[in-house]
Amino acid sequence: MIRPMTEADFPSVYELVKATGTLDVHTPYTYWVMLNLRTELTLVCERDGQMAGFVAGLAPFRELDEALVWQIGVWPHLQRRGVGAELIEAFTASALSQGFRYLCATITPSNQPSLQFFSALADRSGTDMQQSGVTGSMRGHMREETIYRIAIA
Repeated sequence: MIRPMTEADFPSVYELVKATGTLDVHTPYTYWVMLNLRTELTLVCERDGQMAGFVAGLAPFRELDEALVWQIGVWPHLQRRGVGAELIEAFTASALSQGFRYLCATITPSNQPSLQFFSALADRSGTDMQQSGVTGSMRGHMREETIYRIAIA
């Protein structure tokens, strides 16, 4: 079941982010802001009454018609079981219902699972995943990531 994230989900989301070993762990305040900024783009997936994964997004991103997938995570023991696909489909449907035409994601070049995940989304959407810029490194304080854009409408 996909539903909007609530404050009660935060401890599980925070532990999940740490457990992935690939997602950046942000301050609790950052997650609170995300939770309150775009509630319709901050979702959790439950399986058997437990939180299985989450997605958090920002919109508009760089353009008025772009929604950014800020973070998406699935508990390691549930990866490759459709949780991520279910989350991104709900995120995309929500973004479309709000008039967004593009979904964006930032991905480090070495993150092959994310590249494959978003490439598969583009394939299901019948479009291409296009590089549309880079994040920069914030003067060496973060890993530079490629910005990808996928047409969803």
